[in-house]
This record gives sequence, structure tokens and C-alpha cells, in this order.
Amino acid sequence: MKQRLDSLRTKTALLLKRHEMLEEAATAARQRIRELEQDNERLQKRIDLLNQENEYLRVVHSVSPSRSDAENTRALLAGLVRDIDKCIADLGE
Repeated sequence: MKQRLDSLRTKTALLLKRHEMLEEAATAARQRIRELEQDNERLQKRIDLLNQENEYLRVVHSVSPSRSDAENTRALLAGLVRDIDKCIADLGE
């Protein structure tokens, strides 16, 4: 009978130790899950921001002037600057 009690005590102690180890592992796993959820939330916000910036760039690119439009505008501005310079020179005389 004493042997049975000792055996039961040993098995109970072993089970309690295993239970404690499993509880520690479960606590660590829950903490890791919380950390990963926070990382996931942070990364999702970053993805949303990048998607928004990408959409802005697409809109800007679609309304931006073409190369020939930019060259024509530069030529027009250069002509206006020459005209202004002539006017200033005429006023100085």
C-alpha cells in the first residue's frame, strides 16, 4: 500500500511539473501571439499608407503634363522673360 501511495505521489508530482511547464509554454505562446498581432497591425497600417501614396502617385502621373507640354511651357516662359527684359530695357532708356 505504501508503495502505491509513493508511486501515486511521484506520478502526481510529475504531472504537476508537466502541467506547470505547459502553463509556462502557453503563457509564452499567448505573449508571442500578442506581439505578432501588434506587428501585424503596424504592418497593415504601413501597407494602407503605401497603397494611399501609390494611388496619389497614379493620379499625379495621369494629370502631369507630357514632355512636349513641358517644353512648350518652357519656351513660352522664356519668350515672356525676353519680352519683360525688353520692356525693362526700354524703360531704362
